[in-house]
Amino acid sequence: MYATDSATTAHAVSSAGGDWANLLRAMAVLKLLFAGTATAAVMWRRGAPISATRWVCYALTVGVAWIGPGLICGLAHITLGALLLHGGLIATAIFVWRDPATRARLSEIIARRREALQARGYFPIDG
Repeated sequence: MYATDSATTAHAVSSAGGDWANLLRAMAVLKLLFAGTATAAVMWRRGAPISATRWVCYALTVGVAWIGPGLICGLAHITLGALLLHGGLIATAIFVWRDPATRARLSEIIARRREALQARGYFPIDG
């Protein structure tokens, strides 16, 4: 379940205390949600054609983000886990943000939404 062996984890728990360990593990669960959100963004982006190089970059950054909470949950490599998680999340966000396909997909969604709103008369759009 953890990225570290049980003896190392037990030593970390005894050193830090049970309450601190529980808090860090709860935080790791929240961080899993962040990694899941980054993964969902990449999977949404995959709705458009993607090059092999860009796919590898996405896979690496999301993979690194998923490793972080496992290290934090094991309690022996908290700093490394935090660095991997946050580095992976930031890199994934930058890749998604700078990806031309993301811009194109979002533009399509916005155009469809505007057309639907305009057809219902919710807000007139002047050219």
